[in-house]
Amino acid sequence: MQRAVKNVKNTSLSIVKTLIMRFLFVLVMMTGTGVLSHAQVAPEILRAYWIVTSCESAEWKNFKSPNDFTIGVYGFMAEEINSLNEIATERKINDRNLVIKHFRKLKDITPTDVLFVNNHYNEELEQLYSIAVANKSLLMTDHAPSDRYFMINLLLEGKEKEYEINAENAAVADITFSEKMSNQGGSTLDLREMYVKKDKELKIKEE
Repeated sequence: MQRAVKNVKNTSLSIVKTLIMRFLFVLVMMTGTGVLSHAQVAPEILRAYWIVTSCESAEWKNFKSPNDFTIGVYGFMAEEINSLNEIATERKINDRNLVIKHFRKLKDITPTDVLFVNNHYNEELEQLYSIAVANKSLLMTDHAPSDRYFMINLLLEGKEKEYEINAENAAVADITFSEKMSNQGGSTLDLREMYVKKDKELKIKEE
């Protein structure tokens, strides 16, 4: 009986967390000023949503798994992990289940479709870039000091410019970007449009 009650509590807690994540994201997407997204929502939550949603505008020559889309997060201080795991319970990428992997050391890294590293580890970007290219992974960074070692670099500086891309680096890993993404970079409007489109597709499938 106690185990059953515990399971119900855990399930309820998970539902509450998911609803909170959705609510926060809607607030971020609906604001036109960028003030709410940067002042009231934790940066790691914003980064997690950008990591997932920007993947919708990238194309891989080969995926690492027949059924899953894998996102690896590097480093001991990887604040995005919890948010990514929450998102993974309700989102898919290219009709594939979203799987999040945490790599604490360079030697632990295995091939994933995406490899994200936040700015705590910018000093290791050269090594991480080499690993990403060898594994054919899309390397996403956070305020990288140079465009030499990133494919998508998150900026989160307001609705006009949320990320920048290096298509040449991505091409080395057999990854390409949509024309809109290549021409315009990223804005909150771009993310909102992609999210709404994906949300509608998921609802149609559920029906």
